[in-house]
Amino acid sequence: MKIGIDIHGTIDWDPQFWRQAIPLLVTLGHQIYIVSGPEEEQIKARLKELELGYIGDFYLESVADYLKDERKVPYWYDKNHEFWTDEDSWFRAKAQICEDRGIDVLIDNQYEYFKPEIAPDTVFVLYQKGRFVCAPKT
Repeated sequence: MKIGIDIHGTIDWDPQFWRQAIPLLVTLGHQIYIVSGPEEEQIKARLKELELGYIGDFYLESVADYLKDERKVPYWYDKNHEFWTDEDSWFRAKAQICEDRGIDVLIDNQYEYFKPEIAPDTVFVLYQKGRFVCAPKT
């Protein structure tokens, strides 16, 4: 099974849990995709801060890089050199990544990323404050 996991509000809410869960899921034969907003280098830096820097155990999917490279949407950088694009493109991108990569489950803390019309075969699992809540498939 391919499992996508967000960083901000998900992994960084309880990194100790994820430090144990991700290797276990990999050992059980699942493919783990870290699907998060920032550009890939920022994702790598954040994972290192969270002591989850074992990049070989999972794939990285950057929403920012995906939108720039594959969807070619208009974007800009703010004064802090953070990536920005229109809200609709941003919230649709994780579902598009899941559909394109065949991700079976996406674990995220924001319900706005649940887009069954884009990724009908992906189960969205809402993870808020250390609790898992499955979103209904429509």
